[in-house]
Amino acid sequence: MLYTFIRGPWSLTRQILLTEGPLGLFRGLVPTFAREMPGYFVFFGGYEVSRVLLTPPGKTKDEIGKQLRFIWQLEVIGFNAQKFAQCLLIHNGS
Repeated sequence: MLYTFIRGPWSLTRQILLTEGPLGLFRGLVPTFAREMPGYFVFFGGYEVSRVLLTPPGKTKDEIGKQLRFIWQLEVIGFNAQKFAQCLLIHNGS
């Protein structure tokens, strides 16, 4: 493999294209998807569950962010989703 000084993203892209061809740009894409997708699934699952649990009676979960007095609920939802994802992924060894 030819090692050259990489000056930036365009230089790196050019080097990959010259040495590996267009398919070199996609090397590692499948492992990246396999690593990231379960985490996003868990995060957004926790986010949606939190939205449902914090929805006031008589409202829908889509109305939570429409009033400023419910801004704390959005913060709690995001925090819950993050902690849920961390706990589930850490305890499963992912």
